[in-house]
Amino acid sequence: MRKNADLKFDERLIAFHEYDLSISLNAHINGWKNIITTYISLTHFSLGKRDEKWIESADIFSDLYNDALPVCLSSAKEKIGEQLEITNYKRFINLCLANNNKRLAYKYFTRLRTIAFYNLSTYRLWIKILRKTNR
Repeated sequence: MRKNADLKFDERLIAFHEYDLSISLNAHINGWKNIITTYISLTHFSLGKRDEKWIESADIFSDLYNDALPVCLSSAKEKIGEQLEITNYKRFINLCLANNNKRLAYKYFTRLRTIAFYNLSTYRLWIKILRKTNR
């Protein structure tokens, strides 16, 4: 990472979650090129936890970069990117529900609904949210 790129850790994110995404997205927004390499060996000694702090941090990240997301670098991949976005929304909503965070599950379902409301799996997810809320 270039020192003169003015890229740094965003302290609004919680417990070191999403900091790498934040730096990469800020670089992209500011016109820098992100490069991925397999020539450097790095070991991450933690599998990480998708717990309540991770969910909170992901929510903050989403709110901070809502105008820049999703990032699609190729028009040929745009349809694949949309399907991946739908899949990730559903995974995140289910994770919120598994952690009893109904508020965020509903928040992200309303976002999902704008791109994928009229399909059976989205309808089933809505029913799941309603059942969790009524307990």
